[in-house]
Amino acid sequence: MKKQRGMTLMELIVYMFLAVLACVLLWSFQKITQSTQQASSATYLVNGETETCIDWIRRDVNETALASIQVYPNTGDSTEAPGISMVSNRAFADDEKGKLLVNKWGAPLWDKHVLYTLDFSAGQQTGNLIRWEREIANKNLLPVLAENLPSVGIQDTGRVVLRDVLAPNVTVERVGPEGQVVTDDFGGFRAQFIRRLGGSDSEEVLTTVNPTAGNPRDNTRMLEFELKILQDGKSYYSLGFRGAARH
Repeated sequence: MKKQRGMTLMELIVYMFLAVLACVLLWSFQKITQSTQQASSATYLVNGETETCIDWIRRDVNETALASIQVYPNTGDSTEAPGISMVSNRAFADDEKGKLLVNKWGAPLWDKHVLYTLDFSAGQQTGNLIRWEREIANKNLLPVLAENLPSVGIQDTGRVVLRDVLAPNVTVERVGPEGQVVTDDFGGFRAQFIRRLGGSDSEEVLTTVNPTAGNPRDNTRMLEFELKILQDGKSYYSLGFRGAARH
């Protein structure tokens, strides 16, 4: 009759070590997979939110009148938070909300102002870009300037269109291609008019002054925007885009 030999102490220790090693490897694989999924999900959400924000800005700029656009900060309001304001002929009233309003000749009926502002707290590296609307009190065919600064009134109709936007005048270490990101007065939301002084073949010049105040030949009806986003304090990216006012 054949005898069955039991495991020696050394064999038992080896098997236990292999079992523990297998468990550690499995746990590590699960953690890496989970981290990758979370990073991919976060990147998708950030990119999706950014694209939606750009769509909002481009649509509002495309439908507005150049003469009504104000960008901040500017020489007259140097302490105002980064932002922009403009007229819109989309209905403000709830019963026609978002409907394009035109008269019988097809001219836009300006009904409200659309305002964007970077809302942030002192000492914080990032804030939220907020879009809000305000009905025009005395409506006519003229594209009037907004009476309110973009940072005033966001509690009423404001909605966040982009999160994690860099605040003005902050320095973030160990991020970006150069190892450091430093923002100016525009922070992570810069809006400027594009002008070509001397004609269409001239060099482009960026300014915060509405071009309708200068030589009309220098106007391009275009604006340049730049967004700077810092996610979780370590993932930084920036992108620029342009929009053109139709009227």
